Amino acid sequence: MQIRIATSQDENKIRALAQEIASECGGIFDLEGKDAALKDIEQNFFGKDGIFIVADEEKEIVGYACANRLDENAACLRAICVSAKARHKGIAREMIKIVLMHEEKMGFKNMRLGANPFVAAEVATKQDLHLENFFANCGFVPLSQKGSPIEGAFAGNYIFTQS
Repeated sequence: MQIRIATSQDENKIRALAQEIASECGGIFDLEGKDAALKDIEQNFFGKDGIFIVADEEKEIVGYACANRLDENAACLRAICVSAKARHKGIAREMIKIVLMHEEKMGFKNMRLGANPFVAAEVATKQDLHLENFFANCGFVPLSQKGSPIEGAFAGNYIFTQS
């Protein structure tokens, strides 16, 4: 297994994995809406001070992670996905390390999660708690724990701050 920078030739395989993950989670893959950034990864990520990496196992894309500029100080982790058969092998953790190193080299002081995969503890499922623990173990903390109020588009999101 190798983690490498994605290319435009990977886009169909990336979209197939995104569709697989969406189906698994009971969601909808929407290339005209919420998943439109997967149409042109070079423009939407590399062209916006970002990164898009894939986990490649015998020419099959088994995972991907992508991030790009949110503002002058922060990047946003837009997605991190690993196929069911490749989970629990450390692939997601390794991809997050690579994304964080890249964004630090780009001069960003923190990284936010682009969507809130978490729910209140009283209604959390086992999967939600697993995700919360996963991101916490990677150094992300709730914005509310950083001393700033949670408002606006990133309500409830988690943040990784470079020390």
